[in-house]
Amino acid sequence: MTRRIPLIIVIFVVAMAITASLALYENNLISPPQNLPANEGTVAWQNSLSHTVGGFTVADNKVFVSNGNVSCFDAASGRLLWNATSGYGAISVSEGKVYVATYGSTIKRLDESTGKFEVQYYVPTSNDRLLPTFSVADGLVFAGSSAFNAATGEMIWSNSHYQSPKINHTSAHPSKSNYVLIQRTTDQLTERIDPDNGRDIWNFTGYASRSLLISDEQVILWNYATKPTFIPADEHSIVCLNKETGKAIWNYSTASQVFQPAVADGLVMFGSQDGYFYALSLVDGSLKWKTYVDLYGLIQGYGSHYLQNPTGLYIEAAQPLIDTPNHRIYWNVFTSDKDSKYSGVILSLNTQNGNRTWITPFSSSAVYIPEGFANMALQGNKLFVSANLDLYCVDAQLGNILWKSSFNQSLSRPLTMDNMVFIAADLNLIAYK
Repeated sequence: MTRRIPLIIVIFVVAMAITASLALYENNLISPPQNLPANEGTVAWQNSLSHTVGGFTVADNKVFVSNGNVSCFDAASGRLLWNATSGYGAISVSEGKVYVATYGSTIKRLDESTGKFEVQYYVPTSNDRLLPTFSVADGLVFAGSSAFNAATGEMIWSNSHYQSPKINHTSAHPSKSNYVLIQRTTDQLTERIDPDNGRDIWNFTGYASRSLLISDEQVILWNYATKPTFIPADEHSIVCLNKETGKAIWNYSTASQVFQPAVADGLVMFGSQDGYFYALSLVDGSLKWKTYVDLYGLIQGYGSHYLQNPTGLYIEAAQPLIDTPNHRIYWNVFTSDKDSKYSGVILSLNTQNGNRTWITPFSSSAVYIPEGFANMALQGNKLFVSANLDLYCVDAQLGNILWKSSFNQSLSRPLTMDNMVFIAADLNLIAYK
């Protein structure tokens, strides 16, 4: 009889553990550990590249890359359509023209059908070694401190106030009747510029994270601070400005730094380093819901995201991806450990109430690199997630990982078009079915 007691206790403890785990899985709190399939996805085509890709985009059933040359491929077959010399940075396609940044602070315009060079735009700067960032909107090319006639290359205006490396973000939101140019500067100003003459329309004082969100009527700043050092207890995590006047409409603080937000369905949605995911009303900033998502303890306790914290660990997060028709929001966050390996989670929430649909953990023995950003793309019922140097394909409804591909040196964000997914990885351009 005495020999049976330990056995009964062990059976009871194991049974309780299994029951608790099943309860967690059934209530969509966590996903069970997964053995990843050996299949690394169905490759439709793959092309070798001579150099690492600097710019990468898809448009009009074509794939465009810049890596010293500018190359255009047929999206369905991978066939090379044309190749042009000189082009290293950002690449954009608009109205039958291809725009690509190159060194010497220059942007070149090529014909989309032939790759023939047509016009170039020289961007005034104090550092010609930088690749210019740019936006194309309504017949104009905005770059750094200047605006150019897209057809002729003629500079329309250049605002000397911005002729310095301090410009670090430009957002142009075009339409035929109305567009704005907002520039985020590092010298404590967010400014709206008149696209016709480059003059200030308004400016708003305060530091904020680099990328802006611009909706129909609002400009969203995140990790806003009145001083260069963000102190969560004294500052606002999110500030919403009126796009027309630049006046603050509302602000909201989570008492911690936040990750890049997304706007959809009248909501501003974002993850925070307090472990919660938030949804605020775009109109007045009121809290609609918040959901605790740090079930694996990956988010809380870190310093500044995108930066190394005092413990030597890193944390990266993708901008939330919103599937409006299905009322889903997807988010991916991962962290490095003391051995420079990484682990993270991919999760899905209901945008209407914040309920967790699923949360899936992942990890890798690959060495984490600081440039290994997190990105996502949705194609049908499949969610493609890039984390560090790994690409995951996830069932968007259930959260289970379907396959994983790993790379050695570089991995772009996944881009989708016509039921296919495209990546630039290492020295390859790859299309998945």
